[in-house]
Amino acid sequence: MKYCPKCGAQLADEAAFCDKCGSALGQPAAPAGSEPVRKEGSALGIAALILSILGFLTGFMGIGLVLDVIAIVLAVRVFVQAKKKPIKTGMATGGLVVAVLSILLCGVLLGPALWSELNKPSQEEMLAEATTVDLREMAIEHYENDAAFAEKYDGEILKVTGYVENISNWAGVKLVWTQENQNFFTNEELERMNGDAFFATQFSITVNFSNEEDMIHLEKGSEITVVGTFESFADNLNDAYLVTD
Repeated sequence: MKYCPKCGAQLADEAAFCDKCGSALGQPAAPAGSEPVRKEGSALGIAALILSILGFLTGFMGIGLVLDVIAIVLAVRVFVQAKKKPIKTGMATGGLVVAVLSILLCGVLLGPALWSELNKPSQEEMLAEATTVDLREMAIEHYENDAAFAEKYDGEILKVTGYVENISNWAGVKLVWTQENQNFFTNEELERMNGDAFFATQFSITVNFSNEEDMIHLEKGSEITVVGTFESFADNLNDAYLVTD
């Protein structure tokens, strides 16, 4: 027998509420021999949550994906244990959700770049597909109609010959079509550009080499031929390489 702590009424041992005043009684003691909630499940769940957060923050690196996978494995282990014994799964659920979201986000952000890298044509394929263009003519077309210029060249694989004006390990190689004693246009060309000869003379493209070793032996003023994919927004020739034949 037990008694209500509020009104003192005598109650049965299994009573949860007082029959007289309706007060809630304390939870009955756990039966002798019952197992307490295991701590291992909570520890694994916490580890899963921490690893998933670290994976989310470092998802742009390979280690982030590894951490996310480990977090998912730990979370699943907690769920398996929870079917056998009463352990907490809240932290594990949080870790699983964060890890899955992290992997999906990496797929959305890095997937296109990875797919492009895996499907990037070889140098031989690029050379076979490349369109040989005259850098001087590109300068004229650029200032004749920049919209038509972008539509014609953007995303195209081009083979271009020009003179090295500047070399930078982080900004690429600046390639121009003219040297000082060659700055001239015909009247017809000037008419096409509405007389904008000065900017056409200064026109250049930035060559971003796929392999930086191609830049080692370059010298300012030297004439080179390169193949790469043109980006009209910044006049860049990306994933480029030297043509030595």
